[in-house]
Amino acid sequence: MAVYLVRSCARCRAYFGIASDVGIGLRGLWFEGRRRSLVRDACLKSRLIDSSLIEAVNLRTRYAGVVPEVKVKPMSDFAVHFDSEPFESLDQLALLACQDYNLGGEGDWFGEFRGGLYGFYARLYGVQSHYSEVHAWLPRVRTPTETEYHLASIMFQMDSALECFTFALNALGWAVMPSGFCDVTDEKALRSINPLKILGDSTRNPPMPGYAAIFPSFQTLWQSQRHLIGRIRDLHDVSKHRQTILVGGRGRLDPPSGFYESHGIPEDSGLRTLISPAAEIILQPDPKAPSLQRLARPVAQRDLLENFVPSFADFINGSGAAALADAQANVPLKERRFRSGTAPEVRKMSS
Repeated sequence: MAVYLVRSCARCRAYFGIASDVGIGLRGLWFEGRRRSLVRDACLKSRLIDSSLIEAVNLRTRYAGVVPEVKVKPMSDFAVHFDSEPFESLDQLALLACQDYNLGGEGDWFGEFRGGLYGFYARLYGVQSHYSEVHAWLPRVRTPTETEYHLASIMFQMDSALECFTFALNALGWAVMPSGFCDVTDEKALRSINPLKILGDSTRNPPMPGYAAIFPSFQTLWQSQRHLIGRIRDLHDVSKHRQTILVGGRGRLDPPSGFYESHGIPEDSGLRTLISPAAEIILQPDPKAPSLQRLARPVAQRDLLENFVPSFADFINGSGAAALADAQANVPLKERRFRSGTAPEVRKMSS
């Protein structure tokens, strides 16, 4: 059961027979008759009247009980940071490599490389955007539906980022060693490009031979992170095709100074609980296992989004550094400067 911290008003505490502030199950309360109208009235007195508010008031879920309030350390920074410099330098190197006086542009491999890289940039932006918003203090009611939307979106962005960068590296590798990578001029070969071409699959296929030759340290890094990659792919697959991947979590207790007052929400209003964003989001530990086979985990072993996303960022940053170092060492360039003396403009990850 998911738990959100509730700073309840005196009326709510009296109604539920609660002595102090509590955490109420994310599955929520079944509001009926007068009880439900009390919540609606509190909402109507505020300025937060929108569709998400109506959804929160009308949640058709059963009462799940209460647990004592747990104090949490205020967290103000839910930003995720990606180091763009290695990827931009890799783009510069690939652009130099496709010049006629170097590898040339046969098969429009550079178009495939840059298309994959720019798709990768967009997916990382998506991770940053959804991760920030699901934790942000915003003047609207936050619901489990919204949280699940952000979770599913983050998993898509992560999985797609891995796919896009694999596609980009395959194109650069193919320009150097066509026999070691998927043919960028063949439609069927393009459809087969995915991270397993780097990792290998012990039950079916070994990795493509080109990675060990052109991107050895990059391949080693990815193989060492096989569990993280597999977890991303599983969570994305389940959220896309099966069910929710949200187990629960808890809300933030560190609103910006004057936040509630600026939106006309009094101190004793239960609406304060409804608009509190997430502080911790617990991910499904075994998303592909049948429900009956999923085992409860100790609190210390919970898989939190707030640990998962930073681990992904570290992995991506390491991948950029490794891919650039490998390319600098193993992509043969007859000339290492643009003949014009000035490199063409390269798009920044943030632009």
